[in-house]
Order: sequence, then structure tokens, then C-alpha cells
Amino acid sequence: QTREYRLLFLTTLSLYVQSPEEELYVVTGLPVDDYEDRDLIEDTLSGRFKLMVGRREVSFVIRQLTVVPQPCGAYMDLVFRDTLGHVNEEYTQSLVGVIDIGYKTTDFVLVRSNQYVEKLSGSLKKGMSHIYQAAVSKLSAAYRGNWDLRSAEEAIQKGMISRLGEQIMVDPTLFEPDLAGLAQEIAAWIHQRWEDQMLDGVVCGGGGSVLLKPHLLTVFPKMIFVEGPQTANVRGFYKGAWYFYG
Repeated sequence: QTREYRLLFLTTLSLYVQSPEEELYVVTGLPVDDYEDRDLIEDTLSGRFKLMVGRREVSFVIRQLTVVPQPCGAYMDLVFRDTLGHVNEEYTQSLVGVIDIGYKTTDFVLVRSNQYVEKLSGSLKKGMSHIYQAAVSKLSAAYRGNWDLRSAEEAIQKGMISRLGEQIMVDPTLFEPDLAGLAQEIAAWIHQRWEDQMLDGVVCGGGGSVLLKPHLLTVFPKMIFVEGPQTANVRGFYKGAWYFYG
């Protein structure tokens, strides 16, 4: 609903426009707790648009815009093997829980036979930024330098820092209590809402899934972790768009 969102959305789409008045079909997602805004987005961001990108005038028509719960992108990435409509049947008739560990939130969706189960889906208002915020003070105490969220994230992701041309390994035990704590909160959410649902599988994606994988596997040893988790939602949106509109 902000000017910035509209600007980013339309500018991104303009990069795909090859000819005037090109027609676009878009699938995108919203966090579960914001999913009630889908009608507003579909109404206001569909139709004909003309804008200047750099020095180039671009015009296009968004013929169809479909908004799905964000973690459903990772689910569609598993269901659709490619953009040709080939489907993994094992997921289409199953009851699957999907977890998306993002930067600020962790989203949970339940999908039954390809249908989103809204009443058993939701969000945890905590994601990887919680880990990075805690890491700033710990890194500041253990290593010289100025630390912020971005540098803390890089140190955790890479497992090392660069100081005066020297590569220094970061002590991973600094972050273990916070990673374990977030994993426990995610596990508690799942147990509270999905324990009696007879799930056929639990799928985990999102950028935070890589770091939390060892902790979550101790609780859910058969949890499925998607490949390329940071872009799994985007890949699923793309495959879904080809399936529905291609």
C-alpha cells in the first residue's frame, strides 16, 4: 500500500518488457499474516501501466496478478518439476506443512491436496534478524571492529571475518544459543498447531533454514529442506505462473 512498494514492483516488471503494450501474468506472495491484503494488491496492481525507467518509456499490461501465501512458493517449487507442467504427484494429494524462515518473520502454511488451509497457517514474528541483532553485541565483545546487522549476518553466514587482510574464523558457539532458541520456538509452533494433523511431510525453506537445519533435524529428523532455500519461493511463483497462465 506504499509508494515504495508500487515503485519496486513496477520497475522490476519493466525489466521483462520486450515490446510496447506487452502483457504480463504475475504470481507473487505475501506473508501469511498479511495475506488478507491480497485483494487490495490484485486490484491496485493489475491493469495498464506506463513509466519511465532511466531514459526509456515502458508500457505494459498486467493481465493477471495472483497473490498466494508466501511459503506456498516453496511448495510449488516442489510440486512443479519444471515450467512445462510436469507435476510431482506425491505432493498433490498430500497434507504438507511448509515453513519459511525469513528475515523478520517465520511463516507456516498447511496445504491439503493443493489447497491452502488458512485456519492452520500463521506467522511467528521472529526470523533471522533476531539472530543477527543478538550477534552484534557478541561479535563486538569478541572481535575488534564496528558491527551492524549486515556485518553480523555476513560473519554468521561465512563463518569468518576479514581484518587487515587476514581471514579470521568466527567462533560458531557464540550464536548457538540464539539459533537453538529460534528453532525451539518454531518447533513449539508446529507441535501446538500441527501435532494432530497426520501430516505426510514437513518442508522447510527460507534463507534461515540453512543455519537452523541442524537444530530442527534433532526435533524433526524427517523434515525436508528445499534446495536453494533463499530463492525457493521465487522459483515456485515462476513455475506456478507457467502452469496457470503459460
